Amino acid sequence: MTEFNPDPPPAPGPGIRVLGQPAAPRAEATPEGPAGSSLPAARAEDAGGAAAAHDADDAYADEDTLSVGRLVNPRVVMVLLAVALAGICGTVAFGLLWAHDQSKQASATRIQTDSRAVAVSFLRDFTTFDPATVGRTFSDIQAMSTGSFATQAKTEFSPQLQQQLQAANASTQGALRYLELQSYTTTTTGYFADVVQTFSNKNTKAPQSDELRLVIDLSLVKGQWKISGVTSLDTPVAAGG
Repeated sequence: MTEFNPDPPPAPGPGIRVLGQPAAPRAEATPEGPAGSSLPAARAEDAGGAAAAHDADDAYADEDTLSVGRLVNPRVVMVLLAVALAGICGTVAFGLLWAHDQSKQASATRIQTDSRAVAVSFLRDFTTFDPATVGRTFSDIQAMSTGSFATQAKTEFSPQLQQQLQAANASTQGALRYLELQSYTTTTTGYFADVVQTFSNKNTKAPQSDELRLVIDLSLVKGQWKISGVTSLDTPVAAGG
């Protein structure tokens, strides 16, 4: 049987530490300065001030570095401005050209639409009438004519011709086969027309057909398109019924 020894074990010698026991605290020398002052505290304050000054110097240095980093070469600024202005000018120029082109296309479309409608109306009146409508047809043709053709229409589509057609019981029916724009400006247009005209009178046993190939010229007069010339091309006679 092991006996219990209440006496503590002897203290270890210098430089020996027993496992499981804390190390003995070491005493630090605290030299004292002059009377009434603590040298370590003064040194701590001096060290703290030096550190603060060093931090301030670092901050100023960093600020200077950042400030220098923000500096931009004026030439670079001018180049960037020039590029930006060039881009803006190019965009504006493209927009103006696009708007001008759109306006030009719209104008051309309006010219063709308006003048074509007048050409179609003239060809209908020129090739379609009967004894009851021939007088109104002649008046419409003269009203939509201008220039030298107006004088010609007034002479040819006269009351005497109207009476002759009525006396002959003449009638005609036109069918527009083809109408193509040949040329145009802001005030003039030219069309090629191909019309088949079927006509009859008291002397014909059956209706007959004829093909008319015409060049129709129009002019814009006080905002209205009018017929300024009609040229008949060589027209072969179609087979009659």
